[in-house]
Amino acid sequence: MLLEEIEKLASKGSEMPTGLSHAETAFFQEMRALYFIYKNKGITQAEAKKEKMAILKRYKELSMWEALFKNEIKIHNEIAKLIAPSAKLNTLSGEDAKTLLLKIVSTIEGFE
Repeated sequence: MLLEEIEKLASKGSEMPTGLSHAETAFFQEMRALYFIYKNKGITQAEAKKEKMAILKRYKELSMWEALFKNEIKIHNEIAKLIAPSAKLNTLSGEDAKTLLLKIVSTIEGFE
């Protein structure tokens, strides 16, 4: 769902959509609260604009952390696939161990 769509729903005080990421959920909840406060004359338009910029900044930061976390999980899963069939690492030949190690390093560095 596009951020603009999420904001539009929040501005109407709609129910939170399903399937949102953590960052999108936080954005929706913060924007819905901001619109509610603004519509009920709790803050000025200038204050609302300033708060919206802060909410957008938090959304971008949280989205970045979510993406990093998902990437780390992907790397972990790929390494687990490489290591699992090689549970008997001490039985690998030097060349096989070197090949496995290079695959693990390539996965960590994002080359595979």
